[in-house]
Amino acid sequence: MKLFFFIASAIILFYVLLIISYIWGWFLNIKKNKSFEKIEKQASENTINEINLSVLVSCRNEEQNIASLLSALLNQNFEGNYEVIVINDHSTDQTESILIDFAQKYTHLKFFSLQSALGKKQAIALGIEKASSEFIVVTDADCIMSPNWLSGYYTAYQSTKAQLISAPVLLKGDNFFGKLQELEFLSLIGSGAGSIGINRGIMCNGANLAFTKQLALNQDSMKFDEISGDDVFLLQTAKKQYPKKVIFLPFLDLSVTTPAEKKLIGFINQRMRWASKSTSYTDFDMIWASWLVFGANLCILLVFLFSVFFDGYWILFLNLFLPKLSIDFLFLAIITIHFHKKNVLMYFFPLFIVYPFYIVFVAILSQIIGFSWKKRLYK
Repeated sequence: MKLFFFIASAIILFYVLLIISYIWGWFLNIKKNKSFEKIEKQASENTINEINLSVLVSCRNEEQNIASLLSALLNQNFEGNYEVIVINDHSTDQTESILIDFAQKYTHLKFFSLQSALGKKQAIALGIEKASSEFIVVTDADCIMSPNWLSGYYTAYQSTKAQLISAPVLLKGDNFFGKLQELEFLSLIGSGAGSIGINRGIMCNGANLAFTKQLALNQDSMKFDEISGDDVFLLQTAKKQYPKKVIFLPFLDLSVTTPAEKKLIGFINQRMRWASKSTSYTDFDMIWASWLVFGANLCILLVFLFSVFFDGYWILFLNLFLPKLSIDFLFLAIITIHFHKKNVLMYFFPLFIVYPFYIVFVAILSQIIGFSWKKRLYK
């Protein structure tokens, strides 16, 4: 038992140090990219004549969301030439009809349909093939963004010549379950931003991401044998080939908002899809962080269960529980304040209690059984 306590304590210590490094990286991000925050706010007043930018959207059965997204994309404060390319992934609802209506009104909207290929990665690959520009911005069909979104991205790209630019994705929850997701997602955004800030990026989100066509055409960038991970595998390739050309822009004008999952089964399937790609990581930072987060939560869970069924383990549990609780609360407080979401911090303790159970459950289950996504089953 002494050996277990030593190993568990070491894991928690390394976890705390990891989160401290991400907090440091978060503030480095803000400091390094502060100038873009001011430019974003002035974007609608600027005149940029020589531009060439492509926006890619993959969609499947998005009749409830696609019109709102297209309205936001096609009415950007972006005084230049840009195109919006939508790839329809075998939708069975009215998505295609809505796309046809928009294409008749807006000449800079193009849409294509997948034929024999299936899935988001294949849709994005087709979009990249059809894109006429070197600089590509991607988002999801259920997202909404500010009118200055494209101007902010393009200004950052012109200033830095970055190969990959990540920006925030914010969830919007309408109930207790949704608010828990909002808070958890902020931790993911903060971790991705903080890790990129110290040049050790571990994650980004394909719902709000920009990259060069040169990077995307690299044979390792997409990993088509994996269902998920078009975003993180791009990051993995960018880190390897362009270690100083990966940035995160932590500003509200560059964020997109998307609804939280309505049902628990949808949430579990989403997280299992994300976790399923972890066995294909080749980047040390991604592997180390994913195992450390899993290990820290597993230790908390095991010692908690020991404490419930056996006497004398509560002190050990508190010695592991309190350091993790403290650093997680500090990290989330910083992120929520930055994004003006202090109200969701009140859900920290419920989230902290259920998180070890859920993260261990999803991590193990994702490697054993398949999952459902967009009414398709994957194994």
